[in-house]
Amino acid sequence: MKNWKNILMQTSLGTAVAINLMLGALILGRNVVPAEEAVPSIGGTAQPDLRVEYVMELAGSETVSDTSAGDTPQGKKGSWVVEHYKEYEYRFDKNGRLIDKRPTSKETHIRYWNGNH
Repeated sequence: MKNWKNILMQTSLGTAVAINLMLGALILGRNVVPAEEAVPSIGGTAQPDLRVEYVMELAGSETVSDTSAGDTPQGKKGSWVVEHYKEYEYRFDKNGRLIDKRPTSKETHIRYWNGNH
């Protein structure tokens, strides 16, 4: 019985000494080691979750009269309708709301015959 008391007393004393040494190191370390107010960021900039679509929109149309029979269908007289389209880049957020609309450099033109006049 005396042997168990001696072992328990030594274990308790060793644990108390270890805890006091750790607390002392924490208190000393807090006062000795300076902590920076702001820590520089090492991460990159976060890209927002965007969905991009490209859409051709009608920019305008014009009617071109053609009196020469060479460029008309079956040599008939009439006019051409020329529609001008411009491509736009649409950006949507993750909820599907439009954030931005930007024109691109892509343009196209469609020409079709408007019959006899």
